Amino acid sequence: MLTTETRLLIEHWPAVEEIIQAEATLKTQLSELLSSLKDDLHKTDWWCEDWSFVRQSENQIYTVHNNWRYNKSNYAIWIGVERFDPSVLFGKEVFAQLYVWTPITDKQFIGKARELFRSKKILGTVDEKKGSYIIKHFLPKILPGQSAECENIIRERIIQFFSYYAKEEKSISDIVTKQIKP
Repeated sequence: MLTTETRLLIEHWPAVEEIIQAEATLKTQLSELLSSLKDDLHKTDWWCEDWSFVRQSENQIYTVHNNWRYNKSNYAIWIGVERFDPSVLFGKEVFAQLYVWTPITDKQFIGKARELFRSKKILGTVDEKKGSYIIKHFLPKILPGQSAECENIIRERIIQFFSYYAKEEKSISDIVTKQIKP
């Protein structure tokens, strides 16, 4: 009943346990890498006290601008990264992790936000599906042989994406002001 693959696992069980532990360590280190981006973002030329860095979960962060605030504590636009985990970064799972997103379900607002980027050459693609994503963009898959550069590749791509859309703050703020704020 046991397959060749299963027998191979049994014969090398100590190595299997080490791999499982190494994956847990990798997840922790990836989470720490996400948190460390806060310092990198603070060093960019666009960062000021109006920006906030939010850690939503172990595998998601985003930035928001005070001009995008509505209802005192909510933000109309998030620039972020999600699903920052090994199965997407290194494995077969495919997911556009970088995003510009809105928690607002108003179709007119989403349409105006998407329209802002349709005619521009942008990082990522305008998400035309029903839903709240405005822009989606992929992080590159880290291939075997790239482990030494892995952190730099990921860090540079995320900073590049956040910076690109942060520099659109005035245009995004205009849409938020016209569509959301009274």
